[in-house]
Amino acid sequence: MVLINKEKIIYFIIFLLPLFNIHFVSAHQPFEIIPNQINETSIDLSDGTVSHAFYGEFSSKNQEVIFNLDNLYGNPLDISILIPDKNPENLSSEDLFPAIHLITGSTQQSFLPDIRSDFYEPFSRMNLIRIFEYKEDKFVNNNAVVKIVSKSPMRYVFSVGYKEIFSKRYAYGDTNPFAQNSQQIWYKKGDLFSDESNITQQNQSGKEIFYVIIFLFILVIFYGIFLFRNQIFYKIKK
Repeated sequence: MVLINKEKIIYFIIFLLPLFNIHFVSAHQPFEIIPNQINETSIDLSDGTVSHAFYGEFSSKNQEVIFNLDNLYGNPLDISILIPDKNPENLSSEDLFPAIHLITGSTQQSFLPDIRSDFYEPFSRMNLIRIFEYKEDKFVNNNAVVKIVSKSPMRYVFSVGYKEIFSKRYAYGDTNPFAQNSQQIWYKKGDLFSDESNITQQNQSGKEIFYVIIFLFILVIFYGIFLFRNQIFYKIKK
């Protein structure tokens, strides 16, 4: 009897998971930002209340990415910018962080990142730093445009929404779903550069040591020749 009850409980939980949109892999829909080489990089989000994380990277100053958010009227607006807690981003000063522009109709608000709070993302196993956050309990417009403008090369995450829904895709444009392996490559990119830099430095140090050894070897040879010649001249004089 006890076994039957346990089985019923298990089946009941499994039945409830889809109803509540519970997902064990990720707490948001992860997407990659794909820079548009011809036009402005733009992403359309048909429901800005659904939780998404967009992973991107600026390669230079004054690059822009635009997010068009819909279905916001009467709902909370929740957006954040995060950076990886990795070199070189975690060493960057605030003046190198991107600027954020929130556009609704003819109104534009501009923000500069002014916070540094640690954030651990358990599903992707990332240590991040939140540098900007904006919340509005009841948004009075149905849509909004968020423009992010770079001030330096930097990896970043644009987080938006609060509803955890995974059964439908809402993001289109210059973006694609971001697999967990790809997220780790993005996250560990700084480590790879650091490793390459360390290897280069080690190789350079190895070359310097080799050159010093060669120089000392040649110096010893010349010194030996000098002593040998002195011995010969001394014998001739005798």
